Amino acid sequence: MSDGELPQFPGGPDPNLPIPREAVEGLSLTQYGALLAELVAAPTKRAEILRAHRLDELQWNRVEQTWLLRVATAAMKRDLSFQAELDEAFGQRRAQLRTSEGQHHDG
Repeated sequence: MSDGELPQFPGGPDPNLPIPREAVEGLSLTQYGALLAELVAAPTKRAEILRAHRLDELQWNRVEQTWLLRVATAAMKRDLSFQAELDEAFGQRRAQLRTSEGQHHDG
């Protein structure tokens, strides 16, 4: 590593190149954030939620690890756009879930 080069997280993308935005197991960063919100909202339904998204535990682990390493690497480069996109998707899906949950309890 020469001066000016950033260190690479084990298994992560090269921080000295543009951070990839390609989907992982078919999930974009926005889709990952939304699915993460679903899993956090209903941890006891994890297998069912993953199945609904055509993912198994191994695929989900790959999705999560890859996107988290990309977000962390981008942040190390002072690019907070990945984190902002993740936060936005997570927050929007969480709000949708709370709204639909409230409608179920009102009826």
